[in-house]
Amino acid sequence: MKKTRKANLYARQYKTIFRCYISVVVVLIINVLMSSCANVEDLEIIDKESIVENESETQDEIHNGNDIPYVQESVIIYKDIEPDFSSVKADDFYNLDINNDGFVDFSFTSIRDSWCFLAEPFERLKNNAFVSVSGPFESYIIPLGQGKVISKVLEFPTFFDSYGGYVGMNFCDTFSTYCKYSWENTEDKYVGLQFSVNSKIYFGWARFDVKNSNEWTIKDYAYNSKPNAPILAGQTE
Repeated sequence: MKKTRKANLYARQYKTIFRCYISVVVVLIINVLMSSCANVEDLEIIDKESIVENESETQDEIHNGNDIPYVQESVIIYKDIEPDFSSVKADDFYNLDINNDGFVDFSFTSIRDSWCFLAEPFERLKNNAFVSVSGPFESYIIPLGQGKVISKVLEFPTFFDSYGGYVGMNFCDTFSTYCKYSWENTEDKYVGLQFSVNSKIYFGWARFDVKNSNEWTIKDYAYNSKPNAPILAGQTE
């Protein structure tokens, strides 16, 4: 009996020692794994910081090198038509090359009609268009006031019409709903413009004085040289 008890006692001691040994080994393994993970995270952080620093250096080099600016700033290109062009009779017209690249972007023409003159975009496939509103027969170009935003997002019901439209007169007598879109006897009103160069969209304006369908004057124009950037009607800088 004594021998059996001693054997059982030794067995329990060995089991306890073995359990303690296993616990120590498990703790050591966990510590090693945690230390490895921490080192990996540190390396990832270092790599990310290095990437950010390299990107910052690259951006600074591009900007300071004056090659291609990292962030293109809006620059308003303004042109005063000197002297102003005035239409005085039917068939008078003005071709507008808004960005001075040798290609006509828009054309304004007096027609043999008492209630409008015609505005047409050239190169329709390039998305040249006017800020317009749908009328009972055609779309009508809106006389914008100074400071009105011209951008890719327009207030309803206005939209960019790439098929041209009419600079309308006498709306208050014939289409009272469209009275506010009449150009007759207005001064310093703006045509909102959209045009495309190399598949990039730009926004601009042209300023008019209008007496009637044959007597009107275009005075100046401008556009934002940054693609897709808005411009205010009348903005010159």
